[in-house]
Amino acid sequence: QKRLKAWTPITKQISKINRPKFSLILASEFYPNPKDSKKPFHDDLVNKPATRQALASIGRSCVQFIVPPQTWQQTGDMNISDFIFPAQSSIKELIWAHSGRIDNVKEKVDKWFSDIAPEDRPKEIIDITVVRKNAGRSSGRLDRTFLPKAIRTNVETGLSEMCFCYEDPETKKITITDWKPFTDALFDIAAISPISLGKSIPERKQRFQEFVDEIISDSVNDKNNPFVMIDSSNCSRLWEWLRDSDININNISINNKQYMQDNWKGAIIVRIREDLAPGIIEDKVKTLAKTYPEDTRTKEELEANENEIIKLSVPSDSKCLYKLDLENETGCMNYISIGRNTLHQNQRGVSCYRQVDQDKFLTTEQIDENGKKTYTKFENKAGLKIKYIEEQKPHIGQWATPNPLEIVVTLRKEQDNPDNIAGFVESLRYGYGHFNEWTKLPAPLFFERVVRDYISAFHLEDDDET
Repeated sequence: QKRLKAWTPITKQISKINRPKFSLILASEFYPNPKDSKKPFHDDLVNKPATRQALASIGRSCVQFIVPPQTWQQTGDMNISDFIFPAQSSIKELIWAHSGRIDNVKEKVDKWFSDIAPEDRPKEIIDITVVRKNAGRSSGRLDRTFLPKAIRTNVETGLSEMCFCYEDPETKKITITDWKPFTDALFDIAAISPISLGKSIPERKQRFQEFVDEIISDSVNDKNNPFVMIDSSNCSRLWEWLRDSDININNISINNKQYMQDNWKGAIIVRIREDLAPGIIEDKVKTLAKTYPEDTRTKEELEANENEIIKLSVPSDSKCLYKLDLENETGCMNYISIGRNTLHQNQRGVSCYRQVDQDKFLTTEQIDENGKKTYTKFENKAGLKIKYIEEQKPHIGQWATPNPLEIVVTLRKEQDNPDNIAGFVESLRYGYGHFNEWTKLPAPLFFERVVRDYISAFHLEDDDET
């Protein structure tokens, strides 16, 4: 509370600015220790959450933190060159992500639903999930402190709005907020304390299902043909129909109501689940034929000599959308989305735990008149490039790769193609103005991480526990 009070004069001034506000805060990770200069103090756990809560709830400003540029102690000069790139990334993150921006939404809808009449295509994309203290799937029972939220993105404009539900601390009744622009909803979330949906598990289930029912039913009644994505990773603990054992498009049960598929005609509902989808391994083999520089034989002649053929395993390249061809009576179609190209590309091998053989092109080095080295692939007299085999050591490092994502197409219109629906979901895993990598979740579910930052109770609980 003292930290919030200290920010009050500044945040009140900021609140008077009558336009969208975005605050980029220079915040050091370590601070000088007056007693020992070699052992600086680490920034405490309350400082940044209290700052964000004050600026968001009082100043009505989005907030992003960045470490200041490095300063050389001897000269006092700042290392601006290494600061420019993270500064640009932070500004993009602040403006794009904290506004819930998604690029090219209409183009993607038109592409994947081109076989559907324009009036029957989705007019808005809705995501429903619960925001927990820790990201990802809960391994045990769902914590008591979580926030059910929904984001809807207008297909025509690309603008996102958000609403959420919680238990009013005074009346103890469920409060479902109105739809607000994404940033305004973030400010309201920052002011909520404590966060609760009810004391008992049955009460939390009933209220969550009431929230979902209202979100989907209102959109259907407004004839928006909603494209609804529900992250069942944790929601299945609050709505049993999302479980593998209960999901069935022939009987959608929610909030003590049966056969809701009749009420939700025109909607598309897709279940998203993370952390359980398996990776895909492809067994590939590369065939090589022995040759030498003076060899004039053609490729076909080399392949015909089986005695001089060797085979090597090659890396699997599972970068696409897979359909699981399973017979079931639920009417659901299952897919696995594997993340594709990432910003950082690394040379891959077939093994990370043992030494293997790998083929490489034989090259010749040439130096031009400017002293620049160039390398040319060596060819035999037949014009075929020559390779050599060398042992490759195990790769023990790591780099970021998107996790496989399970996509289950449930409720849909008769004319909808499940393959196109799954393809549309996968297309929402990339294409952000501020983020060049594939994301773990499709938009707008991806913005769950932004919402989590504004729930101050999550961060302040950490300080209480320590």
